[in-house]
Amino acid sequence: MSHVDAADLVRWSELPRKISHTKFGRQYKIVTKTGTTYVDNDIRFDDAGVYLNGVWIPRKQVAEVRINRHGPLSDALRAPTDAILGPMFRSDVPASVPDGFTILPLVILTLGATVVATPVILPIEGFKRLLPDKVIKVAP
Repeated sequence: MSHVDAADLVRWSELPRKISHTKFGRQYKIVTKTGTTYVDNDIRFDDAGVYLNGVWIPRKQVAEVRINRHGPLSDALRAPTDAILGPMFRSDVPASVPDGFTILPLVILTLGATVVATPVILPIEGFKRLLPDKVIKVAP
């Protein structure tokens, strides 16, 4: 079965709910009925069409939406560091600059976490790159 045969058929009004915007680094492709493909990492729907890559595409022209399931490999390798240091630099928490004695162990910890996680992350990310795009066909 090809990935086109396995496509979900979704009504236009349900597309924003069906396409999750919570995953950072996903790539969205809009394929029109004429076969033109538009690609970007940000997608916005409204009742009359879709905005992608600064281009507005009318609803009647959209044939399918393809979602690339993986982000850049650099994001995957940076994940352990983000998990450890991310909460310290969130925008909803008041900024405080840690002193040198606090930051040095955190840097060593994040480097160690990245070194330990890399042999696990690389095969997983390599496998994810073999998966086809998720295809969502737009119902007429």
